Amino acid sequence: MRVTLLGHATVLVEMGPMKILMDPVLQDPFEDGMVVSCPKREIDTKQLPPIDVIVISHRHPDHFDLPSLDRLSRSCQVCSQQTP
Repeated sequence: MRVTLLGHATVLVEMGPMKILMDPVLQDPFEDGMVVSCPKREIDTKQLPPIDVIVISHRHPDHFDLPSLDRLSRSCQVCSQQTP
């Protein structure tokens, strides 16, 4: 197993052939421009391996970033917390 922190809460977990991306926030600023990391970062999604599963731990804007999700393939499975 290989675990790579990509920034803030974004983690790539590689378990054999399975690639799991958790809480993808792939660029700064995020939260509609309200949060910026220092140094500023942007993850080149072309450098990521093909993602099998995206996990959204909860729906706060720093874990559930729609522009980041829009940059990822729609062919992977998405798991998220269910709201009551």
